[in-house]
Amino acid sequence: MATWRDRLNQGEVAVLDVRGHDDFIGPLGHIPQAENIPFDEIDRHIEALSQGSGSLIFACRTFKRSAKAAEILKNAGGR
Repeated sequence: MATWRDRLNQGEVAVLDVRGHDDFIGPLGHIPQAENIPFDEIDRHIEALSQGSGSLIFACRTFKRSAKAAEILKNAGGR
């Protein structure tokens, strides 16, 4: 069974880190290959995120923002 890391390396999923830019580049670091779109900018990227292929994995520090971002995209008819 492929892990999310295997799927990421194979281009089957993308990781979207919804923390602020300072947190993304900060001491906690981020998942390699993750794209940073802060939660408060998600609305501006809905169309592009909806059109991509494959699955998205949302990431943040506590899973609150990532869960909300996933719900916003789902409600907009995204993947």
